[in-house]
Amino acid sequence: MKNKLFPAIFIFSTFICLCSNLSGELKNKEIKERNLQGVKVTKVLEVKIGSGPDNVGAIMPSEANPEGPMSFAIAPDKKIYILDQLNSRIQVFMNGQRIETINIPVKSAGMVDIELLPDGKIVLLDNNLENSLFVLDKQGKIYNSIPLEGEMIETAAMVTEINVLKYEKYAGAWVNLGDRTVRLTDGEGKSIMRVSVPGTLTPDGERLMNASIIGEITAVIRISEKNKLNILKPDLTVNFDKFIIHINGPWNDNSSKFYLNAFLEDTDVNGKTTYSNVLVVFSPELKETGRIELAVQKDEYEIYHPIKISPGGFIYQMLAEGELIVIYKYELL
Repeated sequence: MKNKLFPAIFIFSTFICLCSNLSGELKNKEIKERNLQGVKVTKVLEVKIGSGPDNVGAIMPSEANPEGPMSFAIAPDKKIYILDQLNSRIQVFMNGQRIETINIPVKSAGMVDIELLPDGKIVLLDNNLENSLFVLDKQGKIYNSIPLEGEMIETAAMVTEINVLKYEKYAGAWVNLGDRTVRLTDGEGKSIMRVSVPGTLTPDGERLMNASIIGEITAVIRISEKNKLNILKPDLTVNFDKFIIHINGPWNDNSSKFYLNAFLEDTDVNGKTTYSNVLVVFSPELKETGRIELAVQKDEYEIYHPIKISPGGFIYQMLAEGELIVIYKYELL
């Protein structure tokens, strides 16, 4: 689920874990004791904010919402594609260096997500201005343009992200509407008859999953049985010790681990409000294996999709740190 209001103010930041000292020690003893054994943290990219050839755009206007790069994607060869919608381009990095700039051939101000099809084509989501899903070839030329609004999608604003599936039977670009996803292209990016399912497909295409908030401090993850995509049942109830503002996920990787993220709010007796992020990890058997507390980004740049989980189970996070945009890679040990 996505709530665009809160990501504009509170953006995911660096994981705090037992083996990482990026943001200090955990304050919540209970979470610390339930944390995973460790996380290997690697800063895979650091790029200056700006409009130069090696920069990524971000603005802090006096009379509008602060805005950073809205999303990013990780290619199988580890290239990083950053949606630099403010500079109307996609910046491609590898080994910490910019290796390519792909100009976006249409208006990009309303774009909020980027993903890659199996053959390397680029998929861009605009749910605000152009209200379309764009498929670009590797050179940045428009391969396909699909209006979001139509069958199974009432308004473009309902669409929050792109989900690309590589599993042959359901391969293509799907768009997420929170409680369901709609298939818009095949694996090559060609338009296809729309299909809607009540959740997000796992990478193997065998199960559906979705999540929702059912109380002030409780979320539920619903998982279908294998190859029974029309039946979702509440398999996992997840409780937190603070008020849930919004949740993200669930995600699933190739080893069938599940992930859920919650953004939380707490107000003490003196009226002081604090915020926290928690990432919950589940085994393939749907047993909770640990929780990692995330820090809250200090700068108020909006990054709509700051976390991506790769099929291999690596967690990537993009955030603003001062005058930099950085991406961390987290490997659960």
